[in-house]
Amino acid sequence: MHTIHKKPGFLLVTLEGEATYHDFKSAIDEELARDDYPDMNDVWDLDHCLLSVGHDQLENIVNDVLHRYPRQASRSKTALVASSGITRAIVHFWIERAEILPYEKRIFLNLQEAEGWIAEPGVAVDAEGVSGQADKSFGGVSELDH
Repeated sequence: MHTIHKKPGFLLVTLEGEATYHDFKSAIDEELARDDYPDMNDVWDLDHCLLSVGHDQLENIVNDVLHRYPRQASRSKTALVASSGITRAIVHFWIERAEILPYEKRIFLNLQEAEGWIAEPGVAVDAEGVSGQADKSFGGVSELDH
């Protein structure tokens, strides 16, 4: 199950329970269809879900978002909250694959830190969407985990 709420300055997407490829894709599809999406950064709270998405499925999602991404979008960041387990590992993999998307992506251990980062001014991202800011470790806490 997912919900999307508009918060001051960002969209909060929450997934709970077991989240399959179809659940994850449905949340992305709903977010992309929103009129406010092109101008709103987002926080994905995945801390209370078991994300069950394969590598090939993640590749499909990234390619789909890339092809549907609004050309005039002013959004600059996506924060993802996943504190442990397989969901955190899947989010790390998604961040690596999603480098081609034209906004910065970062993973956090809790919602408060993610919301704090979203509130900070955005960073410049080049035409390929590479900012060099993604946390690419697959172990425990890295230097980009705040």
